[in-house]
Amino acid sequence: MSTISAASSTPTQVAITTLVDSTTPSSEPIPSFRTQSLTTAKMVAMYTVFGRQVGSHYLAMGVLGALFSGTYLALSGGSKKTTQIPPINASTPDEADFIQNFLKQADADEKKAKH
Repeated sequence: MSTISAASSTPTQVAITTLVDSTTPSSEPIPSFRTQSLTTAKMVAMYTVFGRQVGSHYLAMGVLGALFSGTYLALSGGSKKTTQIPPINASTPDEADFIQNFLKQADADEKKAKH
């Protein structure tokens, strides 16, 4: 004769007690009343990095992120350098205008010669 009773002390905690009659032979073993802690199975290899446990999937994401970031930065090239025109040291504003117009005309002539 076996009886199972359940008593709950809180909504989230349930205690289950099993009573087994010692005269009735049973093929199932008598349960022990020791508390069994439930442990979750870890599906990830853990490594110690700077004294902390780190999962292998975090290490893989970090390595891939560093690899792709480094590749992007290496292949993106440097910043475009702006060419500065040296200052025009002219004694009068008319002379400065003449020099600027001359430089613009020289650039336009070079572009026409290339095409």
